[in-house]
Amino acid sequence: MDSTYNVRKLMPLYLPSGWVVVKNYFFDHEPPDPTAPLENEQYFGEDLLTLRYNRGVYDSISTNSAQPLYYIWLGWYPEYSLEGQYVLTAACDDEDIARFETRDRHKVTRVLQYWVQLMVGSELPLSEITQSHRLFEID
Repeated sequence: MDSTYNVRKLMPLYLPSGWVVVKNYFFDHEPPDPTAPLENEQYFGEDLLTLRYNRGVYDSISTNSAQPLYYIWLGWYPEYSLEGQYVLTAACDDEDIARFETRDRHKVTRVLQYWVQLMVGSELPLSEITQSHRLFEID
């Protein structure tokens, strides 16, 4: 990321305790107009946001954890494409469990909020939650 990286321009994320922000390049910036040349392409890469959460005590040295490890990834696909869209993916122990696609960055944050709350507070192991639960259909 070049010198335009400014934390004040990031999309606000409200995460419960325990979430680790591994990477955040998810900016509050309008998606590109498909009829105009792409400007500010750094806002529309494949690797915009990575979040990690472990319900138990996470040991970064050991790969063996009794508790599942959850990830949420956000990217723009296809990368740097005028016709692209945000793709938000949730995973449990590296197995994708939910996916949401949109060009609306505000919908991304609402779905993200829903997912992180579900992961933190759910009695149901998230590994059993799939796209069939319609997690991602939030207006």
